[in-house]
Amino acid sequence: MTKNELAGKVAESAGIGVGQAKGAVDAVFDAIAAELASGGEVSVAGFGKFGVSHRAARSGRNPATGATIHIAATVEDAVGVSQQLAASRSQRIYVAGGLFLAIEYATVARGGQAGELNFF
Repeated sequence: MTKNELAGKVAESAGIGVGQAKGAVDAVFDAIAAELASGGEVSVAGFGKFGVSHRAARSGRNPATGATIHIAATVEDAVGVSQQLAASRSQRIYVAGGLFLAIEYATVARGGQAGELNFF
């Protein structure tokens, strides 16, 4: 889904114009980006957490020469989904022979019923 498609869904759900929804979506992303740039984290209950991960400097090995090299410290963006969101997605269980089962979980927070079992 693109940002424009997301804005369209927000507009439809909230009963507002697409232009207003696009402004709101942009504002949310800008706020998240600003918080990450300052080294903070954003936690959205029931959805997930956006944060930064600090990796310390370390020694590594050049696979071509075997020489020891210095790997500089880095700061990386990190995104994690909440348990509630993860439970609402399809879970796949792989079985021998390339077949797998897809278990659809209903969202418990919405009072959903037990999911259905699909064979693929």
